[in-house]
Amino acid sequence: MMPPRALLSVRRNRSRNTWLLLCAFVFAVAPNRTDAQTSAPAVVPSTTNAQSPIATIHVYTNLEQVPVLVLTADHQRLKPIDTSRFLVRLGSGPFFVPKYVRQEGDDPISLAILIDATSQKNEFIPQLSQSISELAPDYLHSHDLIAVYRFDCNLIRTLYFKPADSAVLKDAVDHALDSWRSGGEKQISGKSCKPSMPLLDSMSKTLADLSHQPGRHVLLVVSDGKDTDSKTPWTQVARSAQTDSAAIFNLTNLSVKALKNEEDNSPGRMVYRPEATGNLSVLQNPENKLDLICELSGGLQIPTERRFEAVLLKEFTQMLRERYILEYPRGKERTAGITNLEVSLGTDYLYIRPSGVSAPVASEDEIKGVITVGSPRTLSNPQ
Repeated sequence: MMPPRALLSVRRNRSRNTWLLLCAFVFAVAPNRTDAQTSAPAVVPSTTNAQSPIATIHVYTNLEQVPVLVLTADHQRLKPIDTSRFLVRLGSGPFFVPKYVRQEGDDPISLAILIDATSQKNEFIPQLSQSISELAPDYLHSHDLIAVYRFDCNLIRTLYFKPADSAVLKDAVDHALDSWRSGGEKQISGKSCKPSMPLLDSMSKTLADLSHQPGRHVLLVVSDGKDTDSKTPWTQVARSAQTDSAAIFNLTNLSVKALKNEEDNSPGRMVYRPEATGNLSVLQNPENKLDLICELSGGLQIPTERRFEAVLLKEFTQMLRERYILEYPRGKERTAGITNLEVSLGTDYLYIRPSGVSAPVASEDEIKGVITVGSPRTLSNPQ
C-alpha cells in the first residue's frame, strides 16, 4: 500500500524506512515535561572570599526525547534491533546519531481509552470491559494511569487517570457502556439525538485532558472512524497529538481496513499535498482520516475481529513497551516554531513512526553563556 504523503505534520519517504515529522518546539516559556530531560549541571565557582568559594549550578533542559514505534512493514512486532542504526535529522540539517537510544520498557504511561458507542452494531463492545480489564496487572501496571471515555449522544468520562487495576477498569468500562447495552442513549431517552461530541471533537477533548498527565501519553480509540459532524478539523487533532507527544492507536473492525485497502489500490485513491500555508489539502474525501491521524501521531490503526480483540489489545500494550526512546541535545540555535524531524534506520522496509515533541527554546542567558553568581542557597531536604 502506497503511504499518504505528508503535510503540515508529517511525511514518509517512498521506501517506508524513514518517517518525517513536523514537530513543534514551543515555547520559550514552555513548562518542563517528561520528554525533555535535564543536562548535566555546569558548576561555576565564584569567589566572594578566598576561604569560602560559592558554587553556582546552572541546569538547562536540553535533551529532547522522542518515542519511536518500529514494526515490520505488515505491522508486526520486531525483536530488539541494533540501536546504533538510528539516525535523526532536524529540518534540512545533516543526519546524526542520537545521544541515547533505549526501549521504553516500563516507563509510566497515561492511557486514555475512548469508546465509540454510536453504533449498535459495534461487535467489540460486548466483551470490551473484560478484554480491557485483563490488561492489568501484566500489561498495564499500577504506575500507569488510565482514563475511560465513551461518546454517543454525549461524551462521558467514567474514570479519570487512576492507577491501572483490573476491577477498576472493568467497572469503568461497564459503566460507560450501560446505555449501549440498553439500546443506546437514543433508545433510553426516546428521542433522536445528534452527537454533541462526535469522534474528532471527542478525541480533541480527550487529548486536552491527556496533555495534563505525567508519563508517556497514549490515546486508544475503539471506533470504526466514521465522523461527519465534528467541528474540529482532523488536521488539528493530528497536530495536537504531535505537539503533546501523544501516540494515537485505533482498534477497528477488519472490514473497515479492508475497505481502505481497496480504496488505496484504486486509480482514484485519496491524495494529500502540502500547501504553502502549511495546511493539509485533501483532494478527495477519504474515509480513513483516523488511520492518518494514528500514523501522524506515532501510532497505528489495529484492525481485528471480535474473537481476537483481547489478544490484539495485549499486543497493543506490548508495542508501547517496545517503542524506542531517542534522546538528542536540543540545539541552542533553534527558534520557536515547527521543525522537521526525520527518523531513519537505513534501508530496511519497516514501519517507523515517531511521536511529536514540544520543548522550550534556549533562553538568552543560555545562548550567550551568561553566568549569574548569587548567594548560596541551602536545600533543606535534597533528594
